[in-house]
Amino acid sequence: MEPVVLRVRHECLRDIFCFSLPALCPACHRPLAGGRPHRAPVSVPDPLGDGHGTSCRFLVAWTGRDSDGVAELHAGISDTSGVVYNYTERGVLRERRGWERCLSFPLLRPDAFHLLAQWDGYLERFSRGPSWDPTRRSFCDDSHNCLTFCVAFVNGVLAAEGGHGDVVVHAGDLTRVTAPAVRRAREYAALRRHLRRHPFYVAPSASPPPS
Repeated sequence: MEPVVLRVRHECLRDIFCFSLPALCPACHRPLAGGRPHRAPVSVPDPLGDGHGTSCRFLVAWTGRDSDGVAELHAGISDTSGVVYNYTERGVLRERRGWERCLSFPLLRPDAFHLLAQWDGYLERFSRGPSWDPTRRSFCDDSHNCLTFCVAFVNGVLAAEGGHGDVVVHAGDLTRVTAPAVRRAREYAALRRHLRRHPFYVAPSASPPPS
């Protein structure tokens, strides 16, 4: 199990990130644990979660499930039981495993019971469409890919529901809402890599983790 990343802001107003608190503040060299920190240590939450534990969400993972900022992004849609539909060169995959480390974004309002009851049917019928059949149309990294699949599905649901307000993220918003989360996930991964090599990372307040 990965250790928890801790963050503490010392009385010198520097943010210290670590797996375990050092005795002295690395910035000012005064006692840390016993020196009345400006704030108590808090855990830095991992931005990645288990996509198979989600329902009706837009998911973003890294190929190889690695958020190190080098691997390519891959996108999918979860059904009501956590099966992830995602478009690849082999067509639409329906995966019950492999998305344990991903970003997730809700697509429906919590009280959208009418649409929730139809979600799996919409998703399955859409996935069987000719646009996603590899024998009829080929996958293209630039113009016909996993994101194209997700955008087209959301557009299809909106069309079927008459632009229903129960869909909280519209197709045109998918890239916009996910970009900041992807950036934070990459920064978090960079921070963890740094802490595996060094006992702490010191940053000015509001500074990003190391790249």
